[in-house]
Amino acid sequence: MTDKADPAGMAALLLVESLMLALVEAGLIGQDEIAGTIEDVLATHRALPERDRATAEAAARLVTRTADRLLGAVPRRRKSRDRP
Repeated sequence: MTDKADPAGMAALLLVESLMLALVEAGLIGQDEIAGTIEDVLATHRALPERDRATAEAAARLVTRTADRLLGAVPRRRKSRDRP
């Protein structure tokens, strides 16, 4: 991956982040679902062939930063067994 800006990639990342936040706000998904989805994405990028390693690592860093923002903005849903 180069240091050049990728407008299409950034637009896609922002759209996905916005959609995930909208799903949370609608009560359709919670922090656990977001974390699971992000773990799947990271595992996929880590499994890419060696020739794509630099791109996969750069993508994983972006996904991780996005995850940190999303998970920081999402209240953790309490499971029924967690309730007093």
